[in-house]
Amino acid sequence: MHRSPPLPIAFRFSPTDPIMTETTSLEQSLEDLHLQAKQKKDEKICKTCGKQHLWSVKSCTLSPSPLLEYAGNLPEIWMNIIAQADARTLRDLVRVNKAWFREAVRRRWHSPAADALRFKRMPKKGFKGPEPDGIDFYARLVRHLRYTHDTDKNNQSKGYIRLKENKAIPELPNLRSVEFLSWSLGERSVEQLERIFRPSLRHVVVKDFVEQGHYGERIRRPNGVHWFDVMTERCPLLESITLGEGLGISPSQFHNFVCRMTHLRAINLERDNEHLLIEHIGTTLKRVKIGPDWMMEANAWNTLSQMHTLEYLDIAVNDALITSDKLLQLEGLARLKHLHIWPANGPGATRCDVTAVRLILFIKALPKLMGFRLWIEFDFFRHERVVEVAFDLPGGYPQFDDSASRESYLEYLGKIAEVESRAESNATDGD
Repeated sequence: MHRSPPLPIAFRFSPTDPIMTETTSLEQSLEDLHLQAKQKKDEKICKTCGKQHLWSVKSCTLSPSPLLEYAGNLPEIWMNIIAQADARTLRDLVRVNKAWFREAVRRRWHSPAADALRFKRMPKKGFKGPEPDGIDFYARLVRHLRYTHDTDKNNQSKGYIRLKENKAIPELPNLRSVEFLSWSLGERSVEQLERIFRPSLRHVVVKDFVEQGHYGERIRRPNGVHWFDVMTERCPLLESITLGEGLGISPSQFHNFVCRMTHLRAINLERDNEHLLIEHIGTTLKRVKIGPDWMMEANAWNTLSQMHTLEYLDIAVNDALITSDKLLQLEGLARLKHLHIWPANGPGATRCDVTAVRLILFIKALPKLMGFRLWIEFDFFRHERVVEVAFDLPGGYPQFDDSASRESYLEYLGKIAEVESRAESNATDGD
């Protein structure tokens, strides 16, 4: 039997030899790398948990926690979520379940965007969008609307009128308030006006120049119907109205409006509406801004003193002297919270001869007055240097914004009144 010759002593080693151990470890490492590569090839990433699984292993499934399901059904939780969601989030929340849908859809359509009533992209033929009944469902949820130049524009010539029997916009039976922005009513037909001035309206805000175009021209309707007359006829339940500048409302129109609005409680007038200060609104006028031209009329101050429900009064005056008798006529406005009198021609252009003593009595006669601005020149300003502790007057004119600054200013006026009285006494003794 043939035997192989023995190895030289230098090449003999045992299984426990370090060289043999290193060789075995190297082979094992290569084998492990091969297995890992093969295993990775057979693995997949689970879309549910984000971890790796073998292809032969079934993907794991997420089961909702009973506590999470219970919390999602608590109205105190999910209604708070819906209440804080924006319009884009509400669009997704309506798909959760029926309860979420009822709450989210009501909030989403409570105050829709200005272009929500535009259907100009609706095709005339082959329409596959929501049916008219579906549109009316959402229209019943609208409570407040900002009516702009682009709202309900070009709807008459598009496919929506085919579905709604030549009607401009859907019925808004539950509309409560509308804000008409500038240039929004100039190109509207009578039919469009009747659709937006709903009998359900309670509050209307009309901004400046709603009947004018972008270039300042007034746009007239062919039949001559004014939007204010349409509102007067169709909105008998109005509770408040705000009228901006340049609306072209005549005193007779406004008188007819006030007589018909039995529920009217608040009227707010911007400048250029001084001709609407009629006797009938003395119990409903809450806010008014007066221009300098109207204040030149003989009975202007007396007319303002008859508006006993006024809470906000802003008066622009010209260079004419404001006598004590004129200013003190406003003492009867006990509900007044804000009074601002400023010169139209700049600071220092208007002078007032009211004394510090009379001004103290005037302020005390208006207990609710907290917003006070009299940016006019008073004769008692010349005594300010005599007062040791000067009052911090922003801009150098009488003003205060809260009860603390009100009391501080009255204290300052008291010191001025003392100096003023001594000056008058000295002048009398000298004579």
